[in-house]
Amino acid sequence: FSIPNIADFLTQYPGLRSFLMETAQHRMLELSRLSNFQRGATMPAMGGKSSPMRSLLAGRYEVSAMLGEGGMGTVHQGFDRSLERKVAIKRVRSEYAAEPTVRARFMQEARMAARLSHPYIVAVHDIIEEAGELFLVMEFVDGRPLDTLIAEGRKFTLNDCETLFSFVCQAVACAHWNHVLHLDLKPGNVMLDRMGFAKVMDFGLARRGGSGPREIAGTPTHMAPEQHRAEYGPASDVYALGVCLYEMLTGFLPYVGP
Repeated sequence: FSIPNIADFLTQYPGLRSFLMETAQHRMLELSRLSNFQRGATMPAMGGKSSPMRSLLAGRYEVSAMLGEGGMGTVHQGFDRSLERKVAIKRVRSEYAAEPTVRARFMQEARMAARLSHPYIVAVHDIIEEAGELFLVMEFVDGRPLDTLIAEGRKFTLNDCETLFSFVCQAVACAHWNHVLHLDLKPGNVMLDRMGFAKVMDFGLARRGGSGPREIAGTPTHMAPEQHRAEYGPASDVYALGVCLYEMLTGFLPYVGP
């Protein structure tokens, strides 16, 4: 059979399609090559009955629709069965989770971010390692990131920015007070909830100020000049906030270039 013929054949016999997929999935699970999370994620794509995707993580967290995707991984909506609340679950990309050095550093940084407790910082609830994969369970924010609003053409007034930045600056000040640098502040990492409050999220590149190996980290369009030389401090986050403010007021970056 050619590939199109096989596809047509399986379309005519959906029961056989599901049987073959479930058999393959069970075999992969036996070989420890497919986690329960991956099994749940593949069912809708392969024509299974579990749509939308829903799987159980660590026997506690239900994982459902994907909310977004970034450089470090995908973010899914979840539900904490124990505390009966919505959560956001970030699945770290396999290439990061599989590399021991990167994995260890990420775990350290995630634990560091989890110690930050502030009403305007998206809280990290749990870190889970399961079947070779790495997950972060975070506070669910019912809202939208600022970069989406800017892309839709929303212009923020100076009064809007003053209000929102009063929240963001308090969050960054809390991190700096605890000797933590964010190093990736940008509109995509600031959530505006339905109550009008702003919350800073994604401390995935966070560093403890003054310690650890130095390396280039951040989003180039929002990085302070010194970050491109693997040098950074609290002022680097302040620079990024200035870029964010310019974007919110104008809808554009303050400069155009590679």
